[in-house]
Amino acid sequence: QMDNAIYMEPTAGLVGTTIDLSVKMKNTLTPVGCSFMLTLPEGLRLVKDEDGDVIYTLGSRAKKMSLTMKDWNNGSYDFALTPSSGTATITGSDDVVVTFKVQIPDEMTAGDYKLRLTKCLIQSKADGVTKDYPQSDVVTTLMVEDYVMGDVNGDRNVTPSDAIMTLYHYFNVEQSGFNVKAADVNGDGNITPADAIEILYQYFGAGSQAGVKAVQQTQEPQ
Repeated sequence: QMDNAIYMEPTAGLVGTTIDLSVKMKNTLTPVGCSFMLTLPEGLRLVKDEDGDVIYTLGSRAKKMSLTMKDWNNGSYDFALTPSSGTATITGSDDVVVTFKVQIPDEMTAGDYKLRLTKCLIQSKADGVTKDYPQSDVVTTLMVEDYVMGDVNGDRNVTPSDAIMTLYHYFNVEQSGFNVKAADVNGDGNITPADAIEILYQYFGAGSQAGVKAVQQTQEPQ
């Protein structure tokens, strides 16, 4: 339902990994530029290259734009997209404008964190005059998890070994390193042979729609 909005969608990631974070725009205006401040949760920073510059990729909408940035060294970054030529515009109506990389540190606690876009502004030109159109602030969610659903042995891969461990757990066989939360793949609140089957489906790339979840699991197994 948004018009003329700069926004981010909820995203998820595992501790110790690098994820892509995309800023998008939906507009009825014809933008010649935009700007925003991105604020990350405490402990997160945008990934930089060896020269200390933030790593980013311009989306298909912004190929004719130049990106400038100020790092406030507190998890907040000011960005501005401006035309690289006098006639450049941000084409399209609903797509990625710019994508950044975010490192989720190993010591980060699993949970839901807030990502914020503030000072959002779209610039549009009509009859040779450029006007600023301030946008509403955006708050969305980064879901950080410390396990992969189905990876019950914690090696960050879902393999038949995980299915075997799940069966052992069902039959009350003692074993170390078993992640109970990752084992309830079908989300029914219990760990049964059905979860082991779902793990095998996931391994062979044929997981069921109901059973194979992505990163997050919110229901505690019984």
